Amino acid sequence: MATSSLETAAAQRRLGLKAVELARQSLGVREDLGPNWGRWVQVYLKAAGLLFPAPWCAAFVSFKIHQAAERLGMSARWPRRAPAAVSSSFLFRWARREGLLIREPEAGCAFLIDGGPTGHRHTGFVASVDRAARTIRTIEGNIGDRVCSRELPWEGLTFLRVA
Repeated sequence: MATSSLETAAAQRRLGLKAVELARQSLGVREDLGPNWGRWVQVYLKAAGLLFPAPWCAAFVSFKIHQAAERLGMSARWPRRAPAAVSSSFLFRWARREGLLIREPEAGCAFLIDGGPTGHRHTGFVASVDRAARTIRTIEGNIGDRVCSRELPWEGLTFLRVA
């Protein structure tokens, strides 16, 4: 498989938009086998190295980014395995170290919800941005028991470029 560098913002944006496109196809996926567990949830968690029920929002994001990279013939730098691939706080520390934190959202980037005992408590994708209203439209896993889309104000969020 041919690979292309993700060092350019254009390549990173293309990867992020493809990941959002693939994530959109998962809208409605549910925890159909119990809390934090289901046929597709198992796939996301297993790809991150977990074989048991666990919060899966970050594993969903990681899975879709690597799926997008494969489809585009790229290799992604995004963490694939635990702990960073399954923890919003580990993911924040990784992105800060890699220089991938961005000030304002853009379609195709990831977001973290600030808060919780470890600093960040949830992650998902930014599907679109309304700059005037300062809101984002998301696609995210593990909201309730499913993959869904919702509108969020961007205050209290941290944004990460997909790479």
